Amino acid sequence: MKKGSERPQPPTGAKLWALRAFGILFAFFLLGIVEVSLRVLGVAAPEPLVLRKQQGAFDAYQLNPRVGLNYFPSEMERIMPQPGFQLFRAEKPAGTLRIFVLGGSTTAGFPYTAQGAFANFLRIRLEEQMPGTKLEVVNCGITALNSYAVLDFVKELRHHSPDLFLVYAGHNEFYGALGPASRVAFGKSRFWVDTIRSIMDLRISRLLAQAVQKAKGEQGAVEGQTLMGAMVGKTGIRESDPIFTATLEGYESNLRGIADAAGDTPVLFCEVVSNLRDQYPFQSLCGTDRSDAECEQFGESAEMLDRELRAAFSQRERASVEETDQGEEDVSPLLERAESLVREQPDHAGAVYTHAEAALLMWLGQPSPTGLGDASEPSAAKAAPAAILEQFTRARDLDAIRFRAPSQINQAIRSVVEGERASSGGAAPIGLVPTESWIDARSSFGIPGNDVFVEHLHLNLFGADEVARAIVHTLRESGWFTRQFDEAGGELPDPTFEFVMEKAGLTPLDHEIADRRAFHLVHRWPYPEDRSATFRSARPRIVQQLAQSFIDHEVDLAEAHFRLGEAWFREGRREDALRELVVACEVFPVVPQRFLLAGRLALESGQTDLARSLFERGAALDPSDADLANWLERSRQSGG
Repeated sequence: MKKGSERPQPPTGAKLWALRAFGILFAFFLLGIVEVSLRVLGVAAPEPLVLRKQQGAFDAYQLNPRVGLNYFPSEMERIMPQPGFQLFRAEKPAGTLRIFVLGGSTTAGFPYTAQGAFANFLRIRLEEQMPGTKLEVVNCGITALNSYAVLDFVKELRHHSPDLFLVYAGHNEFYGALGPASRVAFGKSRFWVDTIRSIMDLRISRLLAQAVQKAKGEQGAVEGQTLMGAMVGKTGIRESDPIFTATLEGYESNLRGIADAAGDTPVLFCEVVSNLRDQYPFQSLCGTDRSDAECEQFGESAEMLDRELRAAFSQRERASVEETDQGEEDVSPLLERAESLVREQPDHAGAVYTHAEAALLMWLGQPSPTGLGDASEPSAAKAAPAAILEQFTRARDLDAIRFRAPSQINQAIRSVVEGERASSGGAAPIGLVPTESWIDARSSFGIPGNDVFVEHLHLNLFGADEVARAIVHTLRESGWFTRQFDEAGGELPDPTFEFVMEKAGLTPLDHEIADRRAFHLVHRWPYPEDRSATFRSARPRIVQQLAQSFIDHEVDLAEAHFRLGEAWFREGRREDALRELVVACEVFPVVPQRFLLAGRLALESGQTDLARSLFERGAALDPSDADLANWLERSRQSGG
């Protein structure tokens, strides 16, 4: 065979490695070109938090209802939470105080909408305390999002002239989107979460994910579950579990990131609160020396004692109302049983909870140490001994289904605030709202329960307003907005709860929505599952129908209020109709015809100032609307 006919030998050694490296680099080069091209073309872009909305003289940003797609898998799109419809002006008017409120479902106002959230009550209170200041309080709360999302939002919102970031977040750190124990976890450590998020945020990755979801179609879509249940990836989390530690580390890191991203803008972190007195733990774990069967049997004993203790509480309450002695039975046997359970399993959440219940019941039967009557008097000022509060708190912290933030979450908040202040010599614009002690002091017996909460952690209207009060109190002490507070010429009276509720814009429709949402939540896992339970309401049928249509995403909130207003108008209930139409305008203030209809009804009702304001806002949206212009002129003439 001739030498020239021999086949060339494949490269070996250094030459082979050089060719491989070149191939890999060339592949990355091509991927880079594709990635840049997709970004230039705007393909597969992540959803921004805010969207520009312009109409007539109206120029504002609104919260993007699809921003949740950045955090939830596509199969959860049908139950994906959305922010409430919130607006703020594209160009902040001079003298305006702009506050962004961030967090999860409590911040969003659940089971109410944003009208029943503490952010709305904060706006009302600040308007009374700062009468010379224009206010924009923008509620960015979204159910099931946690500090990872809050950090993202702060990074985006810092470009929109904020004066304050207010953060109430901590309950969703385990099971919220990207939480280490959630279905959408990217890993335990912050490093892996950030690394995988960086990869998933590439346009190529997003495009591939969209293609896969399109191919799957409706397959695998999550339905028939609460978002609360759908997000859980792991239960049975002890304080010694690596996931517990990783969650706290990620949370604290995110809080520091939020403070850093805010720059010179003040940040106010709120401690988070939950139902201690009236919430039996969702999951209790025994020591490792017990089998599953033995632990289940022990848990049944604790649950049985809990039922007996609740019956004893109810009997005492009835006796108090009827002013009889029937509630004075000896509860010491119940306390002895609870003590026995705790001795047997000191870290069983249910056992610790029943011990706290029994201790509280025993204390309620004792004469008041102040000599002012019985401790059973329903006054928040008569706080139970600190040891009982500590037991209820410990039971919450041992709950192995981690929906309620454990004490370590508030400890992390305090640590970050103190650390930022110390590292800056006290100059860092960062503050702490002592929500925990504030709510304790305003709860019956000094232990938060159903007097403050709807269920395990969502605030009722009273609780939400108390959080707003705590924030106003902290802002006054911070010194950040001294000028705005002082413009009133001295400290103004604290608005009453009744005043705030009157101003909040809540109607029977909002209460029906909240009642239905709460009922659905407490009849699904991790509460005892009861899908046969039927919600019953005494409100008018039209209110019930519109509330359910809103919950089913068939109508938006503004449309539901508008339709109810039309229904009341047809029935001759003009005052109720006007209230609903005004709320529809406030919830979605971009439809000129709604302002026209509401304004005409206000004018016919003799509310000239309200009518003029509605016509002016409608005319600003559509200056070419002759009807709005004519009615605006009429309102001005009517007002002299």
